Amino acid sequence: ITSVEIIMLGIAGMDWFDAICHSFTTMPTGGFSTKNASIGYYDNVGIHYIIIIFMFIAGINFTLHFRAITGDLKSYFRDSEFITYSSLIFVITIVISISLVIRAGIWSFSCITDSLFQTVSILTTTGFGTADYELWAFFAQFLILILMFIGGMGGSTAGGIKIVRMMLIIKYAALETRRMLHAKAIIPIRIGERFISGDVIRNTLGFFLFYIFIFIFTSFFLTTLNIDLKSSMGAAASALGNIGPALGEFGPTDNYALLPDVAK
Repeated sequence: ITSVEIIMLGIAGMDWFDAICHSFTTMPTGGFSTKNASIGYYDNVGIHYIIIIFMFIAGINFTLHFRAITGDLKSYFRDSEFITYSSLIFVITIVISISLVIRAGIWSFSCITDSLFQTVSILTTTGFGTADYELWAFFAQFLILILMFIGGMGGSTAGGIKIVRMMLIIKYAALETRRMLHAKAIIPIRIGERFISGDVIRNTLGFFLFYIFIFIFTSFFLTTLNIDLKSSMGAAASALGNIGPALGEFGPTDNYALLPDVAK
């Protein structure tokens, strides 16, 4: 897949050295770029969409890719996590695009491209950038922060909590709400066609609570170093999710050079 991306980026107009470097940091969802402006350096929509496609691929469970290579293309659409992953990207992209159009006062195709690129980049924890989302509406920035926690699919190269865990936590919360009404009901949790055991649920809840605890502790610690709350929360979420760009002083056009040594 990396080799295919290198060839496609080279054909699209990126020089071969940069094509190799960016492909090597796309598929592992690393996000490092040879340019200070990241992918925004390239005023080439073709390059942007090629990287979007491969970030999307990197955020998918690689077991599904293996099944597709062996001829079972329908396996993608039978997987509830993949459907959730794709739907989330679609919905968030549309919402942010509408926000950008309203803010600009005029429809532009670049609004959709920037929205889609940043949504996929943050959700897959790749961290590439084509636009400064610090200039977007506050609720759009909040959506970016939420995506930092979610991450890609289980079995992908993406970081974050992972979509399958989020699905399980939401289903468990819904189950407990139903149990308040039907205390004696035995209601199993199922993702797709698979029933989830109690041990898996407990492990997932433990992971989630520990993740949130580290986020709260890190955010609090950074605020004690006189870093504003938005920047502290963004940096904590970005570090935990292995994303790179954060919010506030550490947004997509900034870096972490100004952090005190102890914060680093």
